[in-house]
Amino acid sequence: MGKAALLPGGPVPWSAAIGIGRHNLPAMAYRFRRIARFSNLRRQAKEKRMASTPIETKNAPAAVGPYAQAVAAGSFVFVSGQLGLDPLTGELTSPDFEVQARQTLENLRQVVLAAGCTIDQIVSVDIYLSNLSNFSTLNDVYTAFFQQHRPARAVVEVSALPKKALLEIRCIVCRD
Repeated sequence: MGKAALLPGGPVPWSAAIGIGRHNLPAMAYRFRRIARFSNLRRQAKEKRMASTPIETKNAPAAVGPYAQAVAAGSFVFVSGQLGLDPLTGELTSPDFEVQARQTLENLRQVVLAAGCTIDQIVSVDIYLSNLSNFSTLNDVYTAFFQQHRPARAVVEVSALPKKALLEIRCIVCRD
């Protein structure tokens, strides 16, 4: 007798144990079609979820490297790190920290607006400082920019930033 499955009530041929038999072929074909259809739906949903759209604007400096100014994915927009660069020249606006901080936040605003969002939709901000002694100046500029809105925030000191900038800011925006 071929292979058998041990089920309560004694051994049963494995084909009968999983519901396969000559009398059960239409039901088995139906199950396989449903499984294939479900797998296709899951794959399509994953592709739709994972689709991302780059966001670019001339109102903010072009990316310094091979990346987008921002990427929209699902309900979120991920804004790449912005520096205090002049959008027209691509050079730092000033060696002064406060001036760079204001320009960096303005560049951030322009990318967020290009994504069809507002500053109030920013949910998280990461700030990289080349010198943590600028923290209190940063807080003053940051408070004036965001006013009453308070997204989550992290501030860290780094050893260096591109173009010898004094700070870099990136954020996450929720479009819903």
